[in-house]
Amino acid sequence: MGDVRIDSVHDSTLAGFKREFDKFSGRIRLRLLLGAICYCGNEGVPLPIWINEAVRDAFGKWDGLEVDSLDEAFGLPLPTKHAKRRDRTRRNRDRVTRFLQIAAALNQSGRPIKWDTLAKEFDSNKTFLQEIYYKAFPGGARKTSIRKGKPAR
Repeated sequence: MGDVRIDSVHDSTLAGFKREFDKFSGRIRLRLLLGAICYCGNEGVPLPIWINEAVRDAFGKWDGLEVDSLDEAFGLPLPTKHAKRRDRTRRNRDRVTRFLQIAAALNQSGRPIKWDTLAKEFDSNKTFLQEIYYKAFPGGARKTSIRKGKPAR
């Protein structure tokens, strides 16, 4: 008979978490979700379906690359400075990828890489592009010394 009372306490507590979870968004919603998960763990109660679905949906967004962070997957907006940094990082990553594709094509064709031209095209520094290139293609094409433009030994 004692087990029935305990189960009803757990059901009531989890129903309260669920009611509040459905009302809120963002940080409060995440706090309620994590609180319910901790409650279940501490009390040895199986996770209710709504918790499983919330975690599965958020993880699916993050794992499927629909969002950039678990914070964002759980509905927490990135602060503006983080969003700006993320956007800058994405742009830089895309530029580096495009640069490496062009450099690899030039390398495979046997044509020399015109570092000054690429530096202008990518609005970058020639030395920085050479460092990226030689890290991506170690021992690859005709290496030249980054500092002096002379063939490497």
